[in-house]
Amino acid sequence: MPELLPGARQGLLDAGVAAAEADRLLGVIGARVASGQTGAAWQRAALASAERGRGRDEALAVMLDRYLSCAATGQPVHTWPA
Repeated sequence: MPELLPGARQGLLDAGVAAAEADRLLGVIGARVASGQTGAAWQRAALASAERGRGRDEALAVMLDRYLSCAATGQPVHTWPA
């Protein structure tokens, strides 16, 4: 996957996206690929953690609360703790 990023960058530049913006967004994508943590992966890990000692409904509520807290930081999902 990392080998696709230069081509994606060039495509964004050709489409008129500013180089700094392309680099910022592709940096997030590259880090997400490297970490393996997508939004879905984070949700599964966070739910598994929340289910320890809780029922499913309570664990889902805990996971959603964590999701909202992490999302409010504006940080990319690959940096969120499960």
